Amino acid sequence: LQLIQMAQAWDVTLPDNTILVGVMDSGINYNHVDLSDNIMFRLDYDYVDNDSDPWDELGAPNYHGTRVAGVIGARTYNTTGLAGIAGGWQSQTGIQLVALRIVDEVYGYWSEDRAVLALNHLTNLSQQGKTVIANMSIQTKGVGDEPMPELADAVSAAKAAGVIMVAAGGN
Repeated sequence: LQLIQMAQAWDVTLPDNTILVGVMDSGINYNHVDLSDNIMFRLDYDYVDNDSDPWDELGAPNYHGTRVAGVIGARTYNTTGLAGIAGGWQSQTGIQLVALRIVDEVYGYWSEDRAVLALNHLTNLSQQGKTVIANMSIQTKGVGDEPMPELADAVSAAKAAGVIMVAAGGN
């Protein structure tokens, strides 16, 4: 946090609990003490199992989606775990995490159709007037070199709806 000067950023503004951050990954351990207050349970979805339980099933030691969610939205200055960039300060809640499980637990792969559904979910939230950020911590290695026109269309629609998109490079 020192390297990216977060303390100085927090002096200017603190995280806003009206901002939704969709974590498109392997799910989130929603019982984690640093994350549980910042998860929007009614908006979460598991696109692998097609249910409303996006538990991070990659398992220890991976828990990739939970780790990503922690960097984004873990509670700050609560003497527990780590400090997330936008997780809130002491008793103040930060951004609201939306767990969108698109990565399966067997191979750790995502699919274009699951990513499209998750992006469409976030686009719909943005069209309802919410401020939405899509965190796409997904890799393309192993997916193939085929074009993904449905994903490209979903990204364009999300962008047009005002969704801010963040993708991990080299993930």
